[in-house]
Formats: sequence, C-alpha cells, structure tokens
Amino acid sequence: MVMIPVNEIIIKDRFRKNIDREKVRLLAESIKEIGLQQPIKITQDKTLIFGMHRLEAVKLNGFKEIKCDISTETDPLKVELAEIDENLMRNDLHYLDRGLHLARRKEIYELLYPQTIPRNKPGHVNNFESSSEIISYEPKPFTEDVANRLNVSQRTVQNEIQIAKNLIPEMQQLVVEKDIGKVDAIKVARLPSEDQKKVVDKINIEGAGTVQTAITELKREGKIKQPETKNNPEDGMPEDIRDVLQTVRLLDRQIPILVGTNISETDRNYLYEYLSQLYQKLEKAISILSKKDNT
Repeated sequence: MVMIPVNEIIIKDRFRKNIDREKVRLLAESIKEIGLQQPIKITQDKTLIFGMHRLEAVKLNGFKEIKCDISTETDPLKVELAEIDENLMRNDLHYLDRGLHLARRKEIYELLYPQTIPRNKPGHVNNFESSSEIISYEPKPFTEDVANRLNVSQRTVQNEIQIAKNLIPEMQQLVVEKDIGKVDAIKVARLPSEDQKKVVDKINIEGAGTVQTAITELKREGKIKQPETKNNPEDGMPEDIRDVLQTVRLLDRQIPILVGTNISETDRNYLYEYLSQLYQKLEKAISILSKKDNT
C-alpha cells in the first residue's frame, strides 16, 4: 500500500459511471473522523480500478494524497472484472444496475473461461476435451459461480440479467423513475420490444398506475398478445427445489466429461467413493418420491 497524489490517479471510462454525491459526502465525513480504512485500487500506471467514491470523498476533504493498493494484473478483462466485483460486493445496487453488472460480468467470465459455456449453446465450440493442456483451475458455470459469490439463488441471477438485457431504454428509465418492482420488471422484460414501448406509453401518456394495469388494459384492447404459455411444471415450484433441479442438470451434463477424462487412480477411487455415496442418497430419495406418488 502506498500514498499517491490524487491528481495523478487516472480515471478512464468506467462501467459504473454515476456517482452518488450523498454517499461521497458521508464518506468524506467518516474519513475526516477515522481516516480512510479501505484503500482504493489502481493499476501500475495509476489508472483507477475501484474506489471512485472514496477518491471523490478524499478530494472533497481537500486531501492531496490517498492510500492505494497497486494491482499487478495487466489483463484488461480481469481488471474490469475486479471493478465489477467490487461494485457487486460493496454497493447496494438497484436490481437493474446489478443486472447490468451481472450481464457484463457474464460476458467477461465466458471470455476468460470459455469451457464453462454450456456445450449446447449456439456458436460454442468445445475444444478442451482433446487438448493436452492441463487446466489447474476448473471454474464453475457462470450462474453457479456468481450466485455463490453473492449468496443469492441462481434464479435471481438469471432474472436480473434478463431484466438488464431485455428491457428497452425507455422502460429502464421508467423502472427507476416509478420505482417499479422486480416482479413487474421481469413481466415486461419477457415482452417484445414493441410491446414494451406500448406499456411505457400506457403508463406515461395514458396514466396507467402500474405495470400490471398497463399490460391488462393493452391485452383487453388487443394491442399486445398474451404470450404463449408453455406448460412448465417447474413454474410453481419453490426456488430451492428449482435450484436442486438445476444442479442435477449440471451434473448430468458433466458426467460424460468426467468418465472420459484421464485421471489418476487416487482421484478415480475418491470420485468412485463419493459418487457411490451420492448414488445411495439418490436411490433413497427416488424411493421416497415414488412411494408418495403411489399413495
């Protein structure tokens, strides 16, 4: 950790561009009282990675220097990933902002770890099975990885990314201005762009009080069509059960890779014991579920 003059810190285009001035003011007051407890992070050329609010607070106090951690990372994707993770972990983000962060994090993550992309994803070519290169770190699929990091369900991650990627700009603005809840935002995100615009106009111009009211009126007027509903038995399931099913599907995809991988005898024995125990638990669960079906 070193002290760097604040006027030497380079601010380049950042993923999170807005600055919360009230947060800066409160941070400035705290820094005056107890000092800067958490240094900002910069690259070796003094470009800011994260800590924008702390930097602005120090400037507001008139301080000439700031405590910095200097990263040795040179990969721009990993530097951006560090900025996004800092925002996700340390900031109380609106679900729309969090979704935008998650969507960009997914892009970066899959560029860094293409082996985590589902094998049936269009355009994905998996060339890792035939590679002689030994990969010491086996990353998890993106949704599982980030859900564990944020301590949320995988469904939450998927929904927030869907909102961020699918909502048209006018609807994103309305979400913030009207403080629209996430459940309603998901409903709109699943509509085509032209229907989303009709919802925006119904609220802004015609005075519909809520998203649900706007959608209901538009359907009654025949201006948007009821989306075709597929009979998905998982729709009404509790979130924890859906997560279990998602984990089972992941295991199902990974088993062919596992049995086709050259591994040591020690690792093979360990996996055999673990999978055998898992198999016994699954047999017991299947037996219980089968009995419930037959009663």
